[in-house]
Amino acid sequence: MVWGESAADALSSPVRTSTWPAVTRGDYLARAAEVWEQLIMLVVMNDKEKRLWDEIVHYWTCEFSHPRGHSDKWDTDQIGQKQRALTNSLIKRTAIPAHRFKWMEDPDFFIGSKRSRLQVFSENFGASDDHIFEHPHWYAMGYLPFLVGVISLPEQMVEEFRRDAKSRMNNAYDMGMKYRGLAKSLKLPKKAAEEFFKLALDCGYDSYDCRSIRDIIHRHLK
Repeated sequence: MVWGESAADALSSPVRTSTWPAVTRGDYLARAAEVWEQLIMLVVMNDKEKRLWDEIVHYWTCEFSHPRGHSDKWDTDQIGQKQRALTNSLIKRTAIPAHRFKWMEDPDFFIGSKRSRLQVFSENFGASDDHIFEHPHWYAMGYLPFLVGVISLPEQMVEEFRRDAKSRMNNAYDMGMKYRGLAKSLKLPKKAAEEFFKLALDCGYDSYDCRSIRDIIHRHLK
C-alpha cells in the first residue's frame, strides 16, 4: 500500500512507490550476514526515537490493560501520535531492514490470506496513509514491534536460532523440528509459532521456508 491511497486503490495497484524500501536477494543476504555477526536485530535509534520508543513501550506494558482497555494516557500522552512519529522517522532514515516490509506488504508472508497484512489492516480499521501508524493495533498487533526488531521469544532461544541459521547446517525442516522440541519443552503458546516465522524471515529464509518452520512448530504447540 502506498501512503495516501485508499484501500480500494491499494488492492487494485500492484505498483508501489519508494516509500517502502525495495528488497532484493542481495539485501536479504547482506542483512543476514550483519545479523549473524550482531546476533540482534533491534534497529539503531537516535536519542529522539529512543525516547519515543520508551514512552510507547511504557504505555503498552504499564498503562494498557486487557480487561480495562486503554487508560486516559493514550490521549493525554498522545501515544498514537508518538507511534506515527517514530515509524515515520525510522522509515525516513531507512533504519528498518528492508526485508521486514515484506512481512507487511507481501501476501506470501501472510498465512491464510491472498492479501497483504497492510491491505487487511487498512480495510479492517479504516486507516490509510501514515495515519495508520497512530492506530492502537499498529503496536498491539505487532507491526511496530517487529519493524523495530522485537521477537517475542526467549532471548537465549532467539540467539541459538540465529547461530543455527548462520551455520547453514540446518534446512527449514531441521530447524522446525529442533525448535518444535525446544518450544514444546518450554510450554510456549501456539502463537509463538508466528514469532518463529518472523525470526526465520529476519535470518534470511524465504517465504516458503519461513512457513515450513512456522507450521512444524505450530502443529506441536497447544
